[in-house]
Amino acid sequence: MYGEDKRTLDRLQELAEDNNRILHRLQRTARWASFWRGLKWLLVLAAILVSYYQLQPYFESLRGVYESVPKSTASWAELIEQALKPKPR
Repeated sequence: MYGEDKRTLDRLQELAEDNNRILHRLQRTARWASFWRGLKWLLVLAAILVSYYQLQPYFESLRGVYESVPKSTASWAELIEQALKPKPR
């Protein structure tokens, strides 16, 4: 009986060591996955900020166009109104 118990304990020790290796590997993999996930989001945010910085002059010109639209439509409305007025003879 003693020999069988010893074999069982040895087998349990091997399994525990194997589980320990697997758990350490999983933990290392989880750490690297977390690192790469954070790096990915950092790169995405950096790309957004850089693209905004690069496209800012275009945004400013579009805002200028957007602000000038009501002025130009008012002037066009005046021109159309003057063109539709009957001319005195």
